[in-house]
Amino acid sequence: MEERQVVGPVHVDAEPGGLIENTSARRVARVPAVGSSLVSAWRARIALGHVAREARKAWRWWRDSREVSNYTYDLTPRNLEQLAAFLAQASGAELSRVQELMRELDADEMLHAHVRRATLASPDVMHADAFPRFGRRIGWYVLVRLFRPRLVVETGVEKGLGACVLCAALIRNAEEGAPGRYVGIDHNPQAGWLLKGAYTQVGSIVWGDSLAELARLACIDFLLHASSTSPEHEAREYDVAEPRLSDGALVLSDHADASDALWKFALRTKRRYVYFQEQPRDHFHRGDGIGLTLP
Repeated sequence: MEERQVVGPVHVDAEPGGLIENTSARRVARVPAVGSSLVSAWRARIALGHVAREARKAWRWWRDSREVSNYTYDLTPRNLEQLAAFLAQASGAELSRVQELMRELDADEMLHAHVRRATLASPDVMHADAFPRFGRRIGWYVLVRLFRPRLVVETGVEKGLGACVLCAALIRNAEEGAPGRYVGIDHNPQAGWLLKGAYTQVGSIVWGDSLAELARLACIDFLLHASSTSPEHEAREYDVAEPRLSDGALVLSDHADASDALWKFALRTKRRYVYFQEQPRDHFHRGDGIGLTLP
């Protein structure tokens, strides 16, 4: 049952400090001559307060960031806790192990330094931020560390921040005796410029049509759709990949917040489906999510 605020003997669902929390104001609001105007004014105040908060976030983004698309951001502390719970429930791992792996990524100074250096040296530096903010990619990292896939495939690479995160997880796995490889697929030959240096030891990018390139692969253990936002194209990727998935393969969608293609794929293949929604910290973007299917 939804928790309700209690003010004296009156039970209300209201924004803190709201009009109807005040008993006297409630009486005035019921007066025909002035009530509707009073409530309308108070509703305007609530709406303007929301607009002002979002405007402040947009202003800070305009002032502090250079990004124009595929925004990166940190998650709120509460959302990080929700992500840890999501990953533990989805994987069956202990919550403490999930949290340990989240801290492992946060403490990976080699990865942080690499993203900073590669961004500052890139011709795309004018529309990319050098400070790495991983958001939902933290979840990708933890899943690779937990399930130890031999082949990780990402369709849609953009600048390659996710590619580096996934390769960082594969490098850790290899150090523990569970080697794996990353293949990124993108139609844009300029995509993936962050993937260089040590991360190319376990990862590479293929430029071409995702459907054609997926058809060339075999035994995919971890498939991440992050390419076209078209649900139809996303569904076709799953159709091509399906016979190439290993028995325990994970299939993720970076567009599950706006597309039901992965959900339909899970229903058709009788896979378990779970979803995590991002809550960005101090950013105007509403956040994306992690759609995940498991056998």
